[in-house]
Amino acid sequence: MHRITMSLKTDLESDVEQSMSSLVRVSFDAGDEFLAVHWPSLCDLLFDIIRDELHYVKDNVTDDRVDDGTFLKRLERLNDASLVIRNMSLQENNAKRFATVNTPKDILVEGLNLPSHPSLAEVKSYFLDMAEVMAGFLPFAANDPLLEILTQGLESSDRGTMLGAMRAMCRFVMGRDDYNRMADIPVSSIRRITGILMLEDEELVSACLDFLYQYTLHGENIKVLLAPPEGHELIRHLVRLLLFQGITGEQLVYIKMVKKGQPPSYDIPHLPDEIIRELLAFAEPERATQW
Repeated sequence: MHRITMSLKTDLESDVEQSMSSLVRVSFDAGDEFLAVHWPSLCDLLFDIIRDELHYVKDNVTDDRVDDGTFLKRLERLNDASLVIRNMSLQENNAKRFATVNTPKDILVEGLNLPSHPSLAEVKSYFLDMAEVMAGFLPFAANDPLLEILTQGLESSDRGTMLGAMRAMCRFVMGRDDYNRMADIPVSSIRRITGILMLEDEELVSACLDFLYQYTLHGENIKVLLAPPEGHELIRHLVRLLLFQGITGEQLVYIKMVKKGQPPSYDIPHLPDEIIRELLAFAEPERATQW
């Protein structure tokens, strides 16, 4: 790993390509053991490579059918570095370190904002996966640019983009959407998501239900969701989906009898006459204290 790190710092094209290829293989074969805390300089270097190549690719992508060799090589390097970080991010400790130490939000926003070009579809999918696994650890602010780009993904015609955007947004706001930022999502996007509930696509329907659960945690959003005439139809579908992915069958329940304890006694205790005479010898409030 030290040799790979040193090779990535060189200007030798063959060494860089071989090192990136080795990292991709390692991230696939030993992703759970490839911990960023053990190789911090390597991870920092990978993020620097992603930033540099991302800027170049964004500025040089064209609609020409034939791309020049330099663009293709730098795009491949961007794909490889992003894939390595994506694979490592599947490990929770790595995702937390990347989100808090490497501050990748600018990379995610810029990567997800890349133009819709066939050659960029692969790397955009990696950025979407990274956004999903890091979302719970990323800082959350008002008018967050990452939340805005994920909101745009809800209108995508690509199934994978819409699915990833919903999952990432759910993780992004889970447990910390105190200001109801999901209320800023256009009503058209919400209606589109509720319409998907009628599809026979378990993965997509499951993501939509998770999204609607986060959305309805605020009462004002429920009013938007159930507004007529679509709201009445939505209720019917939600009732139908109450047992979605549920496990049917019989369940045997044992009821144990609980023995009740003896009720407390409220009877005034009987005191000997000598104790009563002793208490009467005291004046109040000393008598009450002695009692």
